Amino acid sequence: MSTLDVLRSLTASCRYQRPPGSPPARKYEHLCLAAITLPPPARPDIPVPPGVPYTVEVWTKTGGGIEAQLAVIYPIDMARAAFRVACELWPKHEVTFRDRCRIVEKRERPTEPATAAPAAAPHL
Repeated sequence: MSTLDVLRSLTASCRYQRPPGSPPARKYEHLCLAAITLPPPARPDIPVPPGVPYTVEVWTKTGGGIEAQLAVIYPIDMARAAFRVACELWPKHEVTFRDRCRIVEKRERPTEPATAAPAAAPHL
């Protein structure tokens, strides 16, 4: 028996019960307020290891701000692998691998090669 049939058989004596297929009640019409509330379906919970996840972040070229938070990962081995990949993909940026605010690993922004000063012209 479907839940709709159960609801109809339980509320058959209600004078505000509407027959199946009838148009919806208008604003000031009475309607039966009986309802069956079913529990939500059980969702499988993904097991989460204890602790706080690690984050891998790319900082802006000029420094001072996070450009992108690339990963929030629990296993430290996977976080280290994500950090290495981020270092390869963003070669000119600072990349950090953090546990909350503690920096586990950091790749500094590469220094720009200094441009050679133009040679001084000989004095005549």
